[in-house]
Formats: sequence, C-alpha cells, structure tokens
Amino acid sequence: MKPYIFEVNGIPTKFYTVQDVKEFFQRPIYRSDVLQAIEHVKTEMKWRSHVFKDDKAKRDRKMQEMELVLRVLTRCTDKYPELQQKMFE
Repeated sequence: MKPYIFEVNGIPTKFYTVQDVKEFFQRPIYRSDVLQAIEHVKTEMKWRSHVFKDDKAKRDRKMQEMELVLRVLTRCTDKYPELQQKMFE
C-alpha cells in the first residue's frame, strides 16, 4: 500500500486510501501465508519462553498472548485440517 503523508497538528502522519486498505484486507488467505504465520508464532513462543524463564508470571502472560494468536490461526485454517495438527507439534 502506498502511504500518503500529511501533517496533522504539525506532526507528519501516514494515511492510506480506502481502496488500498479494502484490497489488502479482502485478499484471500493462502495456505503458504498460514504456514508462515505458524512458524513466526512458534519462533516467538520459543523466544519468549527463553527470555522470561526467570519470571513465571510474566512468561505465562506472554505465552498466553501467543496461544491466542494460534487459536485465531486455527479458526483461519478450518479449510486446512492438516495445518491445525502442525500448529501444536
């Protein structure tokens, strides 16, 4: 999407056309997109569990955030049952 920059109260602010935003969010979700998102989430979960290993409460909260993302991805993969199994390996 091409950003258009206008000053709002003296602060440069990015804006996008409505048509560009609609096209971006209405494009279909492909299997490769879901696979890539799953891999990103898994990597992030490993990173968070390592970084917050000394703070159990914070680690649990951060892991719950990633589990929420996985649940949302699961809803997106109703058409791809084999991907649901891959998410929770």
